[in-house]
Amino acid sequence: MKAIITALSALSLAACSPTPATTSFGPGGPPTGASEAATTTPASTTSTAASTSTGDLGSTDGSTGTSSGAVPDLGTMPDLGSPLPAGCEGKKIDFLFVISNSSTMEIKQERLLAAFPGFMDAIEAKDIDKHILVTTSLPMWRMSDCADCISDCDKNGSPTQCGAELTACDSMLGAAYTFPAGKGATNRRCTLAGGTPYITSKEVQVDSAFKCLATVGLDGSNYYDADAVRAAISPAMNAGGACNDGFLRKDALLVITIIADTMDEDSLDDPEDWAADVLAAKGGDPDAAYLLVITTDIDIPGHLCWPDQVALDEEGRLRTWAKLTPNASVQSICAEDYVPFFEDALSTILELCESFVPPG
Repeated sequence: MKAIITALSALSLAACSPTPATTSFGPGGPPTGASEAATTTPASTTSTAASTSTGDLGSTDGSTGTSSGAVPDLGTMPDLGSPLPAGCEGKKIDFLFVISNSSTMEIKQERLLAAFPGFMDAIEAKDIDKHILVTTSLPMWRMSDCADCISDCDKNGSPTQCGAELTACDSMLGAAYTFPAGKGATNRRCTLAGGTPYITSKEVQVDSAFKCLATVGLDGSNYYDADAVRAAISPAMNAGGACNDGFLRKDALLVITIIADTMDEDSLDDPEDWAADVLAAKGGDPDAAYLLVITTDIDIPGHLCWPDQVALDEEGRLRTWAKLTPNASVQSICAEDYVPFFEDALSTILELCESFVPPG
């Protein structure tokens, strides 16, 4: 079955229309294109709870890991300015984007970039103190032709390093991905305001900064979407001096977005463990996190990817994870436009932020 899933997923691009996305958050007119119905469960109507088991991803290379039953105490991370009140009066949201760098992801990455500005404009209209961290499902530093490099690397160097000044974080699963390199990637170091490896409210050109980070390339082969999330929000990765130092804040709502055209057959453990790790990272509060999943829909009837094929009889693990998460939405990656998906999620995100009370 895994071989069938991999084969179908790798060919899913053929079924996806290359129609550019439109924006309906602002003056872009009404959106076009089909979208899968969201499975969002608002905080006030939650009927499904995450598993109570917890895990702690010990390795970030996508190959090994450990489990732990302890709920981590993330402590109080440094933030902009003085402490703010609880809930959305505190106006803090941590956005984590895990973007697949599969060879079939080019049009999907473009659709994400088209949807991001309107979504973030709506967030900024609420004067949210934001952190935005981008990582990928298979971090690597691969540049087959040094002439492709734009800056921070030697165009006359020798692959695969090309003379770039790299750090351990550049190839660590779950770490902020600030030097996307390889086919279809940014191929330069993204320099962000404030000196952090993630976008903060100090950033003036948020859309440009996100485009630099989110153009992760098309060189991936294995896909560790869930493992990337678990590593990115782990206490070790967010500790002082670590790759994601200060990203995850105890007093902020966490919004996770995964975009991948596979079902994630490679990540360790099971969706129950993934859900439990997010719950643990937010102190056991199921309403302190929101999960957005844009993935293949070949595992459900009426799918947009491979519409002439019979749906697989095995539910994708990313979809299962969303079902186990109290606040989650799922979108077909083969939808022509991701704007409606983010637009629908926005109201629930702001509702959760409004009612969020950080632990004392």
